[in-house]
Amino acid sequence: MSINSFRTEWQIPPAPFKLKLEDKVLLIGSCFSNNIGHKLQTFKSKSIINPFGILFNPASIHNAISILHKRQKDFEKDDLLFYDEKFLSLSHHSNYSALNAEESLQKINQDFKAAKALLPQLNFLIITLGTAIVYRHKKTQQIVANCHKIPAREFDRYFLNLDESIAYLQKSIEAVKHYNPQLKVILTV
Repeated sequence: MSINSFRTEWQIPPAPFKLKLEDKVLLIGSCFSNNIGHKLQTFKSKSIINPFGILFNPASIHNAISILHKRQKDFEKDDLLFYDEKFLSLSHHSNYSALNAEESLQKINQDFKAAKALLPQLNFLIITLGTAIVYRHKKTQQIVANCHKIPAREFDRYFLNLDESIAYLQKSIEAVKHYNPQLKVILTV
């Protein structure tokens, strides 16, 4: 870098592995996952993109991966909350909300089943992070994926510290590596 440069230049070495079109990929996290995932799908890559919708923090990402790993049944009406004339899931982005429970559950379960079916075949997990801010729903004590425009007074807001963020990411990676110990993980921000 010269003294007259207006930017910091980095020399990034190539990764020791390559992502191939035949690889099975789970992308989870921020909207960057959607962007990269759609590019992969354009080239016919077998990819599942954000099966819980856009998630921004390590705790919400861990919750989604944990549900994929542990849950053995479809989501049901009891898993939904009714607020502002919509059925919604605190584990999912607002894209999964609907005016009736059946429509919401259909979207949720379709993506849940597709992602769960792909887990044993995964070659790559791509996690894109956006923030360390977490919202815990006071009534359920659940760390939520999305606040769904529910009043702020119904949530506790806090920042995950570095150790908490790392612990959530490690648990997420371990849960998915259960299916494939050779799984490659890519973390982005």
